Amino acid sequence: MNSQFKTSQVEALSVPYEDEGPSFAAQLRGIYAMVLRRWLVIVSAIATVLALAVVWLLQATPIYTATTQLLIDPRKERVLREEAVVGDITLDTSSIATEVSLVQSFSVARRAAEKLNLEKDSRFSGSAPSFSLKAWLVSFLPKGAPEDDAPKTEQDAAGSLPHRQLDIIKEVQEGVSVKRVGPTYFIEVSYSHPNSKLSADLANAVAESYLLEQLEARYQGARRAATWLSERVAALRGQLETSERVLAEHRAKHNLVTAQAGTLAEQQASSINTQLVAARAQTVEKRAQYDQAQRTLEGGAGIESVAAVVNSPAIVGLRTQAAELGRQEADLLTRYGPEHPSVVKLRAERGDIRRQISQEVARVVQTLKTDYEFALKKEQSLETSLRELTGANSNDQAVIRLRELERDAQANRVLYESLLTRFKEAEQQTSLQSAESRVIAPAFEPTVPSYPRKGRTLLLALLAGLALGLGAGFLLEQVESGFTTVEQLEQATQFPVLAIVPKLDSKEQMVEGRKLSIPEYVAVKPLSRFGESIRSVRVSALMSNIDQPPKLILVTSSVPSEGKSTITQSLAHSAAASNQRVLLIDCDLRHPSTSKYFKLHEGPGLTDLLMGQAPPDKVFLRGPFPNFTIVPAGTTTRHPPDILASERLRALLASVKESYDVVFIDAPPVSPVIDSAILSRIVDKVIYVVHWRETPRDLVQRSLQALDNPRQKIAGLVLNNAQLRHMSSYSSYYTYYHKKYQNYYSS
Repeated sequence: MNSQFKTSQVEALSVPYEDEGPSFAAQLRGIYAMVLRRWLVIVSAIATVLALAVVWLLQATPIYTATTQLLIDPRKERVLREEAVVGDITLDTSSIATEVSLVQSFSVARRAAEKLNLEKDSRFSGSAPSFSLKAWLVSFLPKGAPEDDAPKTEQDAAGSLPHRQLDIIKEVQEGVSVKRVGPTYFIEVSYSHPNSKLSADLANAVAESYLLEQLEARYQGARRAATWLSERVAALRGQLETSERVLAEHRAKHNLVTAQAGTLAEQQASSINTQLVAARAQTVEKRAQYDQAQRTLEGGAGIESVAAVVNSPAIVGLRTQAAELGRQEADLLTRYGPEHPSVVKLRAERGDIRRQISQEVARVVQTLKTDYEFALKKEQSLETSLRELTGANSNDQAVIRLRELERDAQANRVLYESLLTRFKEAEQQTSLQSAESRVIAPAFEPTVPSYPRKGRTLLLALLAGLALGLGAGFLLEQVESGFTTVEQLEQATQFPVLAIVPKLDSKEQMVEGRKLSIPEYVAVKPLSRFGESIRSVRVSALMSNIDQPPKLILVTSSVPSEGKSTITQSLAHSAAASNQRVLLIDCDLRHPSTSKYFKLHEGPGLTDLLMGQAPPDKVFLRGPFPNFTIVPAGTTTRHPPDILASERLRALLASVKESYDVVFIDAPPVSPVIDSAILSRIVDKVIYVVHWRETPRDLVQRSLQALDNPRQKIAGLVLNNAQLRHMSSYSSYYTYYHKKYQNYYSS
C-alpha cells in the first residue's frame, strides 16, 4: 500500500497543472494587486504628467471666444406685391451650407478688418489666435498649396492688397468659426483671440459684414436687372415711335380715318390680322427671351439670371447636387490633402455635373431659339395669308395695311408699357432690398477663456498620467524575471514549494544585545517565523517519502548568493536542536561557505579524507551541539567533479547513513558547475533554493532539469529571502500570512 502511495505521489508531481485561465474576478484582483505593488510608479507618473500640465497651463496664452448668433429668416417681407427681379434663396441644407461658407469668405473678413481698422489696432498683434491642428498640419505642405483651391476672385482681390493688410485679413479668416445649430435656421459665428474685448468686436464685425455682403449682392443683382430693363425700354420706345409715325403717314396718304369691315374678305382679313398681332407679340417675346440668353452667353455673364434656366427643374436639381458635392469636397479638404483619392473623385463628379448643367443650359437656349423660329414662321404664314386675301383690291390693301400698322403700333405700345412698368418696379426694389439674415444675439465680451480649459486639461493630464503609470506598472510586471509568489514558482516548475523563508533584518537578529548569525537564530528562536519556516522545510523534506524517509539531503540552488549555504546550516541547527543526530557535509569544494562559517576552512576536510591524506577523526568535527557533526570541504582541489563522482564518496555517504539520523550536504549551485548534478545521483532527496524576485525563471527551470531524475529526487523548493511585507501585495493570503498569523510566532 505504501509503495502504491509513493508511485501515485510521483505521478502526481509529474502531471502538469491544467491551466484553465484566470477568471474575470481573478484578473481584477490581479490588477488591484499590481496597483498596490506599483503604486509609487503610478503616483510618480501621475504627478509628472500633472506637473507638466500645470507648467503648460502657466505659460499658455489664454484665448477668449465670443459668439454671435444669426438667423437665416425663411419669412420675407413683401412691400411690393409683384415678384422680385432677384429670387430669394431656398433654405435647404446646401443653401445654408453655402451661407456658412460665405461667412468665412475673404470678402467678409476684409470688410470686418476694414470696419475695425485692425491695421492700426494695437490689440491685434498679428499672431495666430489659437492653436489649430488643421493649420499645424497644413504647415507641412509645400508653400502655396493651401491657396491653390481659393476662388479666382479672392485671389485677384488679394493680389492688389499690401502684405500687411493681406496677413490681417487671412488671420481674421482663420479665427472665424461658423457652425449651424442643429437642423434649425440658426448659425453661430465665433471668434477666438487673446484679447477678450477684441474677440467680441470681431465676432460682431464679421456678422455685420456678412449681412452687408448679402445685402449688397441683392442690391447689385436688382441694379443689373434695372439697367437691362432700362436699355430695353429705350429700344422699345424708339420702335413704338416709328410704328406710330408710319401709321399716321399711311392714314394721311390714303385719307383713312378708321378701318371698317365690309365684305367677307375684310372680315377674314380682320380675323387674320388679330391672329397676326398676337403672333407678332409672341414673336417679339420669344425673340426677347432668346436674345437675352444669347447676349448673356456671349457676354460671359451668369446664365442663371435667365428665367428659363432658373425655372428648369433639371438644372435646379443638378445645381443642388453640385452644391452638396462642394460641401463634401470642402469637408474632405479639411481632413485630407487636395491630392487625396476621395477629393479627386469628388472633383471629377463635380466636373461631370457642371458639364451636365452646361448641356442642359445649351438645350434650354436651343429651345428658346426653336420657339422663336416657330413664332416667326407662324407670323410669316399669317402675313402670307393676309396678302393673298387682300391682293385683289387696292383699297382693301390700304385698309388692311392700316389695320396692320395699327396692330403693330398697339403691340409695340403694350410691350413698351409692360417693360416700363417692370423697370419702375426694379428701380423701387433696388431701394427696398433687405438681407435674408439678421442678428439674433450679439457677441458679448467673454469673461472666461475658452483655451486652455484648465479643468479639462488637468483631468486629461490625470487620466494620461494614470494610463502612463498603469502601462509602466504592467511593463515592469512583465519584465520582472524572478518569482514573487508560491503559485508562480509551483506553476512554472511543477514542483511543490516546501516553505517561504522570510528575510531577516539586522534588528530581528539582535537578541539580548548581541547580533546572532542566521543559523544561531534558528537554534535560539525556534518558534519565530523564520525558525518555523526552516522547520517546515526540514519536516516537509523528511515526509517527501513516507516509506523510506530520506537521510541524505542535498541543498543547492541555480546561482550563487541565493542563500543555499545559510539554509543548509539553518536546517542542520534546527535538526540538532530537535535532538537528531546531524551530519553537515560541505561539498562546495570551490567556495566552501559552510567551512568558512564554522571557521574550519584552513584545516583538513572532505577532500583530504577521500584522498587518504587525513584520518576520519580529523575530518568529522564536533559542531555547536553534541549531536552536531561537521565535515568541512578541506584542501582546495583542481578536480572537484572527479572527487565528488568517486566511489569513495559514495561509500562514505552510505556508511554515514547508518550513524546519523539526517545528513545535510551543502552543494555548489547547479548552473555554473556540474558538481550538484553529480551529487544528485547519490543522495536521497534534493532541496532546491530559489531567491525571491531575483533568480530568473527560465534559469530555474533549466537548472532543475540538470539534476538526476528530478521528479523523484527533488523534495521541493524553498522561496528564500522573501520580503513578506511586499508579498502581501500579490495576494490576500500573504497579507494574512504576514499580519494575522504573527501572533502564532514567538518574538
